[in-house]
Amino acid sequence: MKQGSYIVTKCLVTFLTTGSRTYGEKNSTVNNYTIKQQNTAAQEGLTGRNANTVTADKVMADTTAFTNKTEALTDAGSYGTESASSEQVLDIDPAVQTILGDDYKNYAITYQDKFTINPRTVRVTIAGESTYGETAPTKGEAYQVAFDMAGGTGVEVDEGLVGGQTIAKSQVTVQNSVGPTNDAGTYTTSQSDVGKEIAYDADNPERVDGKDQGIDGLTVTDGNGFKNKNYHIVLKQGTYTVNKRPLAITIKGEKTYGDPTSFSGGDYDVSESGLQNHETIDFGDASVVHSHDTDDRFSNAGEYHSNDGKGILGFDSDTLHGDGFKLGNYDITYDTVFVIDRRPVDVYMESRRTSGSPSSLRMDEPMQMRNVPQEHQGRFLSDLQVIDTAPQVIAAGDYPGDYLDEHGAGYLDLSFAGDTYCNYMIHRHTVYHILPDRMMKPSVYNAVQPVRRPILDVMYLKVDGSEGINRWGGAETPEDDGAIILKDNGIVGSSRDNADRTSRANQSQPNPSEHLDQPTRPVTADGMGELHEEVEQAVPVIYTDGENKELGGRYHLAYENDTVVVRPTADAAVVPALRTASAAEEARKVLRVPYQGAEGEYEVAYADGIVQLYTKNDAARQLAEARGKDEQRLLQSGLESAVQQLGVQLEDVEAVYIYTDMRK
Repeated sequence: MKQGSYIVTKCLVTFLTTGSRTYGEKNSTVNNYTIKQQNTAAQEGLTGRNANTVTADKVMADTTAFTNKTEALTDAGSYGTESASSEQVLDIDPAVQTILGDDYKNYAITYQDKFTINPRTVRVTIAGESTYGETAPTKGEAYQVAFDMAGGTGVEVDEGLVGGQTIAKSQVTVQNSVGPTNDAGTYTTSQSDVGKEIAYDADNPERVDGKDQGIDGLTVTDGNGFKNKNYHIVLKQGTYTVNKRPLAITIKGEKTYGDPTSFSGGDYDVSESGLQNHETIDFGDASVVHSHDTDDRFSNAGEYHSNDGKGILGFDSDTLHGDGFKLGNYDITYDTVFVIDRRPVDVYMESRRTSGSPSSLRMDEPMQMRNVPQEHQGRFLSDLQVIDTAPQVIAAGDYPGDYLDEHGAGYLDLSFAGDTYCNYMIHRHTVYHILPDRMMKPSVYNAVQPVRRPILDVMYLKVDGSEGINRWGGAETPEDDGAIILKDNGIVGSSRDNADRTSRANQSQPNPSEHLDQPTRPVTADGMGELHEEVEQAVPVIYTDGENKELGGRYHLAYENDTVVVRPTADAAVVPALRTASAAEEARKVLRVPYQGAEGEYEVAYADGIVQLYTKNDAARQLAEARGKDEQRLLQSGLESAVQQLGVQLEDVEAVYIYTDMRK
């Protein structure tokens, strides 16, 4: 038998090992390795007892017999013989030898592998802000950017930046759709996971052209260890706030004290700074809000500033409207000034007295006030104080006064006491008529006769303290024009002069031009002197017990050498009624008149053109009940007391009331 040989050929076996993990994770975390035998031919692959013995579980059971050449920070991608690199990274041969034992030599084993490193998810929170009217920035430096870090609180184990890698803001570019016309408010966006669409919060301020607005993505450049291929960036939350834009509004207003305060924006000077996008506000239709300091027509004069919380506080926000304007897009601040000017008032008054006589101020004409609000007219009158600064003896003449506020010049001033008057700029116009002494030359005396002038729309204070308006237009001639009649040497001072008395006086007088430089003296033959002042109107004497009245005599009055001269007359006389209550006790002067060995005591008072004599004892009552010469003596004494002690002017006396009842 011929000797032969037998050749045993190794069986071909091909293993493909696969696996994957996340970038940044260790290889020990891989739990998805697979080992597949790639042979399909009948004579290839593990056979017999070796069939299906090489599995991933057995290979991975001995970590010392298996090698993964990738590292935790190996860039994401595919590695192994089946990848672009064609280099084996998974070495399972030591493990296969162990598993097959002696049978290992019977196989010609080829190893294939593919190991995949997946990009790591990193979530980012972005917050930014701008002011209404601005375009949202794109540079990361303009935002707060926070990337999750591996191992951080709430961060998934396979997410977040690893290996000490960081991303600077300068590497970030933010995608933000918020533009200059987007309303103020907070726009919130988010992304649930890799590849998911951006979600927009339902409470975002607005959509533009049907599109949601807000941060909708970002890009990052490589750097600081970070590589884009190793990560998937997910927008965890994007918050972008459009702040209200400061809108500065300046309001200036002015009015005069006593005028109504306007609340219409059209009455004010208004300017603004800060409106965007060509928006406008119609300030003319807006309502102005005032503080309590200026909302009343009688708010005190002065300058009020909103910085002090006074004056114009701004506009009622509900009334601010305009083209494109939305109140919610602006933070409005106001800088306002409101000036209440003092109210100019002109006050006119005239008074008179005789040079050398004590001051006894009274209104010679109804006092005229111009531009005083009706609400304060009574107060002006009640607070008025008349001040006489003229010397007691002063040259006769008209002395005008002109006072503005506390300054001026003249002898007759008007003072108004009270806080209210700081709101007025009071211009006082006064005339002080100083009449000449009774012994002054007739030509000089006649030269300064006061003339009553009609006054339009004036206010005056009646004797009983009530107020009234005199709108005498000047067409009527008052019954008593107030003229003081001076007769001397044929000079007649009134058209109502009694012709008989004038003729009699003229017959006995020389030509006055011959004696201008010589003082005249009274002549006592008929009780009248060469120089005398006479009141033409008949002055009645009325006796009353307080209820009933009885007309006594009627007299013409004259004054010479500080003495009142009374002359009976048959002229008709109007008996005026007492228009006020009897004068107060403190306004009365004591008069004593001898009568039948006794002394009658009276009190003399004057009010509203009426001289009043009050009997105080029996002698006074008896004299008051007398008639004829006794009546004239009492009348003369009473009038002299009124003139000398009370400062009464004879031309103002309309009647004399003599009270016969001592209880009054």
